[in-house]
Amino acid sequence: MKKIAISIIALALLTGCKKDEPAKEKSSNIDQEELLVTLNTLPVETTNGRGAVIKSNISYGQDGFNFELGVCWSTSPSPTVDNQSNQGVITFTNAGNQIQAAYNIGDSLDFSTVVFGLLTNTKYYIRSFVETVNGIAYGNEESFTTASSNNDGTGVIDFDGNNYKTVIIGNQEWMAENLRASKYANGDSIINIEDSTQWSNSTSGAFCWKNNNEVNDTNSGKIYNWHAITDARNICPSGWHVANKNDWDNLVNQLKTDGFEDKVYSALGSMHDLGTGYYGFNSDTGSVRYSNNPNGLEFCNTSGAWWSIEENGSIKSGEFFNASGNQFFGNYTYYDPSFNVRCVKD
Repeated sequence: MKKIAISIIALALLTGCKKDEPAKEKSSNIDQEELLVTLNTLPVETTNGRGAVIKSNISYGQDGFNFELGVCWSTSPSPTVDNQSNQGVITFTNAGNQIQAAYNIGDSLDFSTVVFGLLTNTKYYIRSFVETVNGIAYGNEESFTTASSNNDGTGVIDFDGNNYKTVIIGNQEWMAENLRASKYANGDSIINIEDSTQWSNSTSGAFCWKNNNEVNDTNSGKIYNWHAITDARNICPSGWHVANKNDWDNLVNQLKTDGFEDKVYSALGSMHDLGTGYYGFNSDTGSVRYSNNPNGLEFCNTSGAWWSIEENGSIKSGEFFNASGNQFFGNYTYYDPSFNVRCVKD
């Protein structure tokens, strides 16, 4: 587990606010000059009907440690952090910077915040903030209006009758949830294997739930072995297919085209932000099952770990997030793992 555990180096939860809810006072506000910092909230360039990317900068006029940075937003001017009903994901641009780092006079830090859960075609006001034991200082205010559409797909139903949310990213329509099917597209059953030895020795399609507990089906979906995802009967609903390497590459390239560059991880969300991310892709609560781990580990919780089928169909490959690089990493064969599945529309 230690070798695949996702280590978040520059990722943290932040909160937003709505002024029309009862205030939850956190601490007294102070001026930037008193705190000896300079906050700059930049004009918003990247938005859709679901979220936005906020870029900010802070310069330190004093030595400091454990400064909490973030962005708050509201449909009314002068948002504050008093009401924490929304969440966002912050990513530091400067290499090596972390939230819990010590900063010196003259240091400057760039950070981007992906916010989501917004209303379509709505004007929002935003301010960056920095919080210390002495209080909270706010930066300048900017505003933006979300798009009129959040690019939701039409959805899809598998042979079991499971309904899936779908999202359109670029020219692809993706499942926004992990596959939960127990039957192939033609109605044939996929066997459920709980025993670890039987799972390792299986030569036909099989599924399991994380920790062999069906309660995980709703949030995590099913884990499928290699034989299931390559079966000609198609594990995905008719008209859909298991994402292959080209699909994942196209997805990552589209996110970069949309302005996320190396922030793929925060754009799609993670198990750390407990939400669906900027696109509604929802990469929460993924899971992996190992077939031959000598340390005895059989299951592992991940944030975004899915099967990928190469074009020639002969390379056993998983596609998963490398959190420290905020990128996808493919061709993963460590301990012969089995993954969740995301389907793409043909």
